[in-house]
Amino acid sequence: MLSASWAHSTTWPIRQRGRFHRYLRLGHGGGEPDLPQFDELVAMHKSNDWPLCFTHADLSSLNIMVKGKDVSGIIDWETAGWLPSYWEYTMTWNVNVYNVFWRQHVDEFLEPRPKELEMELYRNNLRGDPCQFVGNERYEFFLNGS
Repeated sequence: MLSASWAHSTTWPIRQRGRFHRYLRLGHGGGEPDLPQFDELVAMHKSNDWPLCFTHADLSSLNIMVKGKDVSGIIDWETAGWLPSYWEYTMTWNVNVYNVFWRQHVDEFLEPRPKELEMELYRNNLRGDPCQFVGNERYEFFLNGS
């Protein structure tokens, strides 16, 4: 589970955005000769083009409660936090590889971010991670440097 200090901090987004992105790249800063697209990923992470926003970070059809035709609730908030605005889209698009129909509808309720999605899929492919989700225990790297 995310530590309370991260989930409820108002200073994390400002102080830790770069560290969050370095964590996503496993500490690599670019200049990988065999991975030319990696420099593009690093540039995207360093651009700071996205406002920080509070994001669910695990939005899927499994976490949306519906009564009739109305959304009655959203559950499973343990990965929520103040993150770059692209994060909600990229995580939602690929949150559950077995829930493929979901991908067909994400653009209907979130702003499409095709370049960011391409970079996140590339990053996950490098890590051998078939699913976009980053487990809670892995967040400890950028929370407390270990």
